[in-house]
Amino acid sequence: MLNELLEQVLKETQRLSEEGTYAGYEAFVTLTDLREKMTEAVAERKSQLTEEQKAVLRRLVELDPVILRHMETLKREAEEGLKRIRQSGKQRNAYQPQYDVGGIMFDHRK
Repeated sequence: MLNELLEQVLKETQRLSEEGTYAGYEAFVTLTDLREKMTEAVAERKSQLTEEQKAVLRRLVELDPVILRHMETLKREAEEGLKRIRQSGKQRNAYQPQYDVGGIMFDHRK
């Protein structure tokens, strides 16, 4: 099970390091979930890892800077998008007249 999980995480990490931000943030969320499962599995077998498993983990560590750089790019793009949305909302509110039409109700009792 651990070997399969390590291979899956490595394959996905390599794919995303090559595709970069074109893969979209959903792919990075999926990778993060996979890595969390892998981390839990590795923590359970910490002292019982084979050399092959350790080699896969070293390769993942080597790819971390590339993946983090792509994730930072996506984060910056999202921040810029949110900033533009907020600015357009402020501009729209500045140019739209603000009407305060208070409600008045009359009670006609006989």
